[in-house]
Amino acid sequence: LLLADIVPGGYRYRLVGSAIVERHREDMTGKMAGTSKFLERVSGQLIQNYDAVTAEQKPRIMVSGATATDHGGAVTMILPLVAPSGETEMLLRPTLRAGRANRLSDRNQPGRVTDA
Repeated sequence: LLLADIVPGGYRYRLVGSAIVERHREDMTGKMAGTSKFLERVSGQLIQNYDAVTAEQKPRIMVSGATATDHGGAVTMILPLVAPSGETEMLLRPTLRAGRANRLSDRNQPGRVTDA
């Protein structure tokens, strides 16, 4: 889970969840989006998606099918958090890893309530 403030010049991570820090071996809390060494290959695309969600105030879902890398095989959402004034203040970015999604779908059967 990531939470990013919209600041002049970009997006600053207010919160970076411990699972992300552990997986990427880098704590981006307090740092600007797009400056991570781990994500430098996709930072341009990431910022474009952040900009679009901020401007449109509509969520985006990104699906990565690659499974050979740490950032592959995941479903990531970018959700705008909009203030009462109508301005996008923050972005919420939960990510579900492919292995976790498969375990959840295996348990989800019609008529059965499961905990996530």
